[in-house]
Amino acid sequence: LASEEFKNFLKSNGVQQILVPTYSPNTNGLAERAVQTFKKAVEKGLRKENDMELIVARWLLHYRNTPSGGGESPAVKMFGRPTRTLLSLLDPLAVDQKIKVQPEVEREFFIGERVRVWDVRNKKWYLGRVFGKRRLQG
Repeated sequence: LASEEFKNFLKSNGVQQILVPTYSPNTNGLAERAVQTFKKAVEKGLRKENDMELIVARWLLHYRNTPSGGGESPAVKMFGRPTRTLLSLLDPLAVDQKIKVQPEVEREFFIGERVRVWDVRNKKWYLGRVFGKRRLQG
């Protein structure tokens, strides 16, 4: 019953299930390679320190930020941008490119002109019309 339910779920979501033999390195090469790479990284990390959570977190950070066969890292594929690392924070060019300050543009409004006003508290735009002018002091 459960397997039939699962097959119906896959079919309704447009997923084609491909069955492969379990524990067969021939048919599961990418997964086997990923496990082998992870095991080596953990072994290497354990030589330096005993904190397994820290070792795994560091490995995941490096894995997710390393470009793969498609030329992009998993982080870029998922979020559309690289994630921040200590190394990226040291690169002043990368920081300058991310922070684009828009120049202040002084705009003149005319009486009777239709405008939109952003209400910061309610986080909503309101339509309005200019009915007078005031000079700001400062």
